[in-house]
Amino acid sequence: MTILFVGHHSPGRKQINDTTLVYSAAGDLVQENIFRNLLKINSDSKFYTMQPCQAWPKGPLVISKVNKLNGTFSGNITLPLLRHIFFSINLACQIIKLKPSEVICYNSYFFENATVVSLSKIFKFKTAIILQDIRVGGNFPKHQQLSDVIANKLVKFFDISVVVSKCMQSYLNLTSSSSSKHRSIVFPGGVSDFGEKAFSFNGPLHDYAVFAGALEKHNGIDKLITTWINDQIRVDLHIFGSGKLTKFVSEMADIHSNIYYHGFASQEVIFEWQVKAKFNFCFRFSEGIKQEFFFPSKFFNSVMCPGLLIFNDFSNVPDELKLTEGYIGNDFSKIKKIVENFNSINYSNDARNLISAKYSWQKLLSKLVCE
Repeated sequence: MTILFVGHHSPGRKQINDTTLVYSAAGDLVQENIFRNLLKINSDSKFYTMQPCQAWPKGPLVISKVNKLNGTFSGNITLPLLRHIFFSINLACQIIKLKPSEVICYNSYFFENATVVSLSKIFKFKTAIILQDIRVGGNFPKHQQLSDVIANKLVKFFDISVVVSKCMQSYLNLTSSSSSKHRSIVFPGGVSDFGEKAFSFNGPLHDYAVFAGALEKHNGIDKLITTWINDQIRVDLHIFGSGKLTKFVSEMADIHSNIYYHGFASQEVIFEWQVKAKFNFCFRFSEGIKQEFFFPSKFFNSVMCPGLLIFNDFSNVPDELKLTEGYIGNDFSKIKKIVENFNSINYSNDARNLISAKYSWQKLLSKLVCE
């Protein structure tokens, strides 16, 4: 029987000068990995996804459909609100055509939720929804927060929900009891193909550090650069990404000879840098977002690299990893000592074995499909 995955990701890589795409490299990686793992469990799995794009007139009025071997990136009219209605109508047609045994949705959208839940009552298929983030508080526009509130009212009508934290579970009034009609599972995320490739890399480490991610305050890039400058850390720092702090990062790179800004880059390029770096970084702060509702999916990729991952005390960090030498709490002054005292010859990244075994998308999806 067919399993249908409903996503929101791009059919190809973003071009650096393309400002019309609302693109999340991390989001694309996660969804691509979810579907690849679904195929391993059920070779008849299909996907149907909305292509992220700015609404007209900032983006194109029409997006063309892209067909792939195992699914479709839906064509759409990018008018606000109407695009979700059009996508949901097309989604309903896909469900009627494919007659899936299960539909798994990625993140929460009102018209999609309503379509999937209502059709499941008619065609008797199983439903699951994976919630990786919710726009609560912070700097999100009120209409976006209201949109999430309305959409999330329907989450409890799915058979299973997967949420990133107990805080999110409580906020949505979901239950983890298997005896109820709806069951909620806490799962912050898992290792993607990027992480699995990084795990198998056994080349030498080079004496540099890498930050790869959105250049936003909630990712701590401003704190990292300030620490690098003020504490006079001599190791080269290479930065990849784009965001609201792009100008700040670029200016600091122009001034300081050991800070390099590479701009936006493909995952293939970033992989080559991260797997060879002595140090990678992953930070998360409640600045503009509430971190309890946004777990950084890049964490599981970065920790799988052979070098040392330096990270702070953000919500839902696995307790076992807080014992590693890269954990700084929220004290950035520790970074200089960690970098200067790190001995890559004697270092063994045992944390990777734990993460690989415990945080697996395939294991989670097996639960969603088999239970």
